[in-house]
Amino acid sequence: MKRFPIVFALVLALLVFAAPPAARADTIKAVPLYHLTKWVPNGLAHFYTSDEQEKQDAVSDGWGKWNVVGYVSPIQLPGTIPLYRLYYGPDHDHFYTADHYAKDSAANLGWTYEGIIGYVLPTIPEPSGTLPLYQKYDHYQHIHYYATTPEDDPNYKYQFYICRIWSSAATLADINITQPAGNDGVIAGSNQEIKWTTNITGGNISLYLSSDSGLTWKNITSVPVENKGSLTWTVPTTYTNHARIKAEWVSSPLYPYTVWATDTTDDFFITSPSSPASNPASNLMATVKGANEIDLTWKDNATDETGFSVERKTGNGVYGIIITLGKDKTSYADTSVAANTTYTYRIRTWKGAKPSNPSNEVTVTTPSLSFNKDIVIRTPGVTLP
Repeated sequence: MKRFPIVFALVLALLVFAAPPAARADTIKAVPLYHLTKWVPNGLAHFYTSDEQEKQDAVSDGWGKWNVVGYVSPIQLPGTIPLYRLYYGPDHDHFYTADHYAKDSAANLGWTYEGIIGYVLPTIPEPSGTLPLYQKYDHYQHIHYYATTPEDDPNYKYQFYICRIWSSAATLADINITQPAGNDGVIAGSNQEIKWTTNITGGNISLYLSSDSGLTWKNITSVPVENKGSLTWTVPTTYTNHARIKAEWVSSPLYPYTVWATDTTDDFFITSPSSPASNPASNLMATVKGANEIDLTWKDNATDETGFSVERKTGNGVYGIIITLGKDKTSYADTSVAANTTYTYRIRTWKGAKPSNPSNEVTVTTPSLSFNKDIVIRTPGVTLP
């Protein structure tokens, strides 16, 4: 046991500093659908685009006043449909439709197909956070106009309800891993569930495992799996305190596919199955001794531990181990704190390379440098001797 401090330090050397925060890729958000106008020989023409560069080019080409009609998806997600744009030169008119039959019919009548300007929702159902988009037409000037109200405008008569668009830059595709969570412990060789949620159904999920806080990744699944919200996997025999799982929500089980959104867990533990973890510490208390010192005490409930780790986070940050201590320790003075800062602490009991569940948490705030009086924070329900 005299060799323990060296062995324990080697086991936990990488945990002395806080792990980096979880890496979140950009989620898919709705983008503005711009409406621009321009006087042409037969009247006031209307032009719609969701492409920022195309909007700027149109302004340079004489399309003046513009506004945001609503928002569209920049990619095709489950449940969305394309919004097509066509142009008819003799009338200087643009035509927009979410009906591919109408698009093909217009093309057969001489309209030039210009592409998809975004992805929208069908007229039914009508989810919250969306707006209807109506087609109107000036029969005198032969010009189409699109708005989110069905009432007739001066010169423009209501024709069709063509689709629904979003009312704001809403998050359209988002994924969250709910299990395992940061600082969880899973046993090597055991079957565990990876769980996730997505804000809409459909698509597939690619899963990856890192044993070094996200520096390198290995596939958990050989191909993207169906988006059912969970997957049972066999935890590999790679003992680490820096395991992470990354989930990519993708458009197809086959490559090439579009990545809609990703989520990555905080660090969790993969531990040996050889023996159970020690009993966790309890009754953690913190005493603010001054602007640069917080004293911690706790109850040791284990008889087989090899040491303790003191974990700390600042504000709403991520826990990291600030020091490892030997067996039977029940106190620690943290002199690495700053003035006027809020810290939260917890303790883990270690048995070799296996951590226990964390103790209770305790949160304290250091005073300014002029503070001289002790403040004691106690665990609710605990009576001091």
